[in-house]
Amino acid sequence: MSDPSQPVLSLRGLSTEVRTDRGGARVVDDVSFDVPAAGKVALVGESGSGKTMTAMSVLRLVPSPSAKIVAGRVEFRGRDLLSLSEREMQRLRGNELAMVFQEPMTSLNPVLTVGYQITETLRAHQSISRKQARARAVELLDRVGIPSPSARVDAYPHQLSGGMRQRVMMAIAMCCRPALIIADEPTTALDVTIEAQILDLLDQVRVADGTATLLITHDLGVVAGFAEHVVVMYAGQVVESAPVKDLFRAPSHPYTQALLRSLPPSPDSAAPRERRLPVIEGRVPDLMSRPAGCRFQDRCPQVHDACRETAPPWVGREGGRGARCLLLRGESEP
Repeated sequence: MSDPSQPVLSLRGLSTEVRTDRGGARVVDDVSFDVPAAGKVALVGESGSGKTMTAMSVLRLVPSPSAKIVAGRVEFRGRDLLSLSEREMQRLRGNELAMVFQEPMTSLNPVLTVGYQITETLRAHQSISRKQARARAVELLDRVGIPSPSARVDAYPHQLSGGMRQRVMMAIAMCCRPALIIADEPTTALDVTIEAQILDLLDQVRVADGTATLLITHDLGVVAGFAEHVVVMYAGQVVESAPVKDLFRAPSHPYTQALLRSLPPSPDSAAPRERRLPVIEGRVPDLMSRPAGCRFQDRCPQVHDACRETAPPWVGREGGRGARCLLLRGESEP
């Protein structure tokens, strides 16, 4: 049994490369962070920042041979996943370590009923009969809030709404009571009411089963209402890590500061509604042409000459905080 005081997931120097016709490039570059047991951590960043590839690297599902994990450790409940055989990984995936993908319509098999897909997951990891698995599938559909679960268990994915399909994905993920659920943009394309219900369901699973959550998102509004700790990624690197309250109150990295300035004001804010929201000019640098020095330099309003020449070190700070920025150099040791 794992020690509950230790992180359920610990990444140290994780690096993943992709190969293109122009050569190789690191889409995940020296990524390190922890997910506490029964904790809620959000991995945040723009499209192309490396969030999903980080998750796929944890699960060892990077597309081969075009992508390869080249360095680092991924410890799950004290075991280095990168040293396990594929057979051992198959026993972990869906059992102790589960994932909710961004688009359930492409993740669910369209020619199989949702009940069948849940029961097959159960039977792959547990010694139960098909009848017992079906009863458990109905119970899970009811738990995730699908109406008339005994009838919906025989429905096909196309017969369900987007919100219901996402709930089915949740049911599959939680069916074996995993220690960690990785949720990759689970509320994309859902209306705000369904979004809140899905996040509330993740929290219910955490409380009831002790399941930790790694939430991958670009939506800082979702982060503020759900996460306990935030890890911000940019161009394949972690640029800031902090408890959620500290990050929203006093972000350290210019990229995080820019993301927060781009948030619309809350309904009770005194800010004028007609003002135009600030935007982060430019784009995430291309994989094959990342600049020397800081990768955020071309978009940073605080850039100076050293930023263009020197790769910024990771600067650890008090309270579990840290950021990768030359502006913080001298505050503490990297």
